[in-house]
Order: sequence, then structure tokens, then C-alpha cells
Amino acid sequence: MNQTVKLGTRMLAGVFLAVATLSAQQAPQAPTPKQVPGYIIGPGDVLRVSVYVGGMLQQDFRQTDYTVQTDGSVVLPLLSKAVTVAGLSVSAAASAIRQALIDGKQFDDATVDITMMGYHSSQIRVQGAVRTPGSQTMTAEKMNISDALNAAGGLLASSGTQIRVKRATPRPVEPDVLVVDGWEIYSKDDLNDGKLIDVQLYDDDTVDVPVAPKFFVNGFVTSPGEYQWEPNLTLERALLKAGDVKPEGAKNRVSIRRMDPKTKQSKEVKLAKDKLSTIVEPGDVIYVPKRRM
Repeated sequence: MNQTVKLGTRMLAGVFLAVATLSAQQAPQAPTPKQVPGYIIGPGDVLRVSVYVGGMLQQDFRQTDYTVQTDGSVVLPLLSKAVTVAGLSVSAAASAIRQALIDGKQFDDATVDITMMGYHSSQIRVQGAVRTPGSQTMTAEKMNISDALNAAGGLLASSGTQIRVKRATPRPVEPDVLVVDGWEIYSKDDLNDGKLIDVQLYDDDTVDVPVAPKFFVNGFVTSPGEYQWEPNLTLERALLKAGDVKPEGAKNRVSIRRMDPKTKQSKEVKLAKDKLSTIVEPGDVIYVPKRRM
């Protein structure tokens, strides 16, 4: 009796080992592409259409993928006419296919599910302070600001604090997003914090990375020249960027000249009571004279 039990145990273990070996040898299934909420279907997309009747998956729709044709339609089993799905959301396309099956007298009722298995390629323009500006070919599951910038080689050191997006087709934006002259304004900090992966891009949108504005320091400083401006830049900080005032320089007589936007003429700026706390603006020219002997 004990021998029989041991034999049965060995046989069962052998079965389990064979099943495990077979499973390990099977090629893993390709992962389903990321589903994009609110996505609008277009030609070239690949849809997996599943049809259920009475909770049972119909044999004609088992693990079958369909490519949206150039005219925006898909050709499905059991239907004599193609169903137009381009321009529809995924849920609306599922409703259109369901209605076509009912109208075609294939089922009295049905539940249709659509899974996006592949997205058509789109062009996103990336311009400004990036390594390889120009059109970038992307697919919907990767079409966010972060991926678009990565596709363009990343930001240059000369990039400013803003990242802007202009939509080819007007779309609603989140209430906290600033829009100026049709450009949605985001910050480089949001990019570094990983927040821009949630900002979806669409066909023919443009991503622009403005070059950081400059200011200039001349006179008796260690390294006169142009420097990258930053918000809330004080005169003290600006001088430090230029290596600070030389021993023979007169920090107490430093001046700032600024272009008047109306007259287009340069004029001297009135400094704050604490001169070094004066806020420097883009394009300002700082001059440090020589100390009087």
C-alpha cells in the first residue's frame, strides 16, 4: 500500500514538472499597449474586438485584431458592411459595432468590448532649446510631453523655466494650467518631478522650449559677459554669477540699464534702497564702474 502511494506521488510530481517545463518553454505574450483615456480612433489603429452574448464570448471574435482602414472603417465577421469607427472614442466605437451586429440581425443583444492593441503613428513638432528639434514620430501610448522631449534628445542647458504646448485642435485644459496666446504653459520643475507624463499630446501638436532669457554684466567684475536669467534674480545674485565685483570695482555705484518697451530706448533703472536686493529683469545690462581713487 505504501509503495502504491509513493508511486502515485512520483507520477503526480512528474506531471507537475512536465506542465511547469512546458509553460516555461512557451513564449510570453506581448504586453497590451497602454490604454489612453479619451483616445479618438483613427486609421492605422489596431483594435481587439470581443463580442459577448449572454456573458459568453462568441467564437468569431476570439482574440482577433482588426486594423482600421484608411477610410476609417473596420471589416468584422458576420457583417456584410464595414463599420466606421474613426473619429470615435473607444466606447463609442464599441457601441457602433454592437448596433451594427444587432441591425445585421446577428444577435438580439450583445456586449462589445474594444481593447487598443496598437496605435497609428502621429507627428509631434518639438522646437526650441532641445538637442534635435523637428517633427517626432510617436504613438498614442507614448504621446505626452516627457516622451516628446525625450524623442527630441532632451533639453539643452540654455533651456528656460517654461515648456509650452500649442494644440493643433483646441482642447479643454485643467483649471490650474495657464494659457497665454494659445500656448499652454508648464514648468521645467514639473518635468523634473515627473508630472508631465500625464499631459497628453495629439496629432500635429507643438511642444516649444523657449531659450532662457539673458542679462548682461559689464565693468569691473571677475567674468563680464551674458548670463542666464532666472525668476526673482537679485542684483547681488547676478553679480555673483559674474564672479562678483573686483577689488578695484565700486559696488556702491553699480547701475542697471533697461530697455523701455514703449520708446525702445535704454534708460537707467532706479535701484531699491538696498541696492543689492533690486530685482534684475531679462535683458538688463549691469555695469560696475571703477572705484574712485
